[in-house]
Amino acid sequence: MRAVILAGGKGIRLKPYTTVIPKPLIPLEGLPITEILIKQLKYYGFRDIVLAVGYMSDMVKAYFGNGKKWQVKINYAQERIPQGTIGPLKNIKFTEEDILVLNSDILTDLNFADFMQYHKKHSSSMTIAIHKEEIRLGSGIVQENDARLVVGYLEKPTLHHNISMGIYAINKSALKYIPQGKKYDMPQLIKNLLLRHEKVFAYESKNYWIDIGSHDDYKVAMVELKKDRVLRRRLKSRFSSPS
Repeated sequence: MRAVILAGGKGIRLKPYTTVIPKPLIPLEGLPITEILIKQLKYYGFRDIVLAVGYMSDMVKAYFGNGKKWQVKINYAQERIPQGTIGPLKNIKFTEEDILVLNSDILTDLNFADFMQYHKKHSSSMTIAIHKEEIRLGSGIVQENDARLVVGYLEKPTLHHNISMGIYAINKSALKYIPQGKKYDMPQLIKNLLLRHEKVFAYESKNYWIDIGSHDDYKVAMVELKKDRVLRRRLKSRFSSPS
């Protein structure tokens, strides 16, 4: 199976760290976040991995090389100018019908193989891994009708949302909607698929997940890994020892 890791962003929210080190090499428990992902992917049977790189790509390539250290094959899709979060896929030749695509700055123990099986079972153009998140508002919500008559009031309600985990299964037929040579982001592709009535499914995950792309979330991930021994063991059990 083949996977693409989107590793070309500048990591602006993680400055000043990303002034000297690219986001894919940001460390957690002594390992770059993208190395953790690569080890997990190998565990679940993904031996062909493409890193879509841009910012500080020389450092990323120098660290991961051809992937032999992790018993996988790593190739690179190099962007010379920013192509957005999904634009780089237009420059990759795929022989597989379905591809796993994921961001380089996520920490999760999601079963990637089960996720791909779900996608294939539903013959989906795209499947989005989602995580339920609670957001507690600090203010009351006033409900009104069209005449501005107040019809209800909610005191500091808790809202529930399905959050994209930055993990996608994409059928290669969906890649035709990505324009050549233009900046194009994942939300644009999703909206385009929906507009054209293509099948887009959601895969609800109850697994651990956090996006470490901001200072606050990066600190949370470091603290949780140190404190939660069960989580740490679960993640490390998915690692394959380098040869």
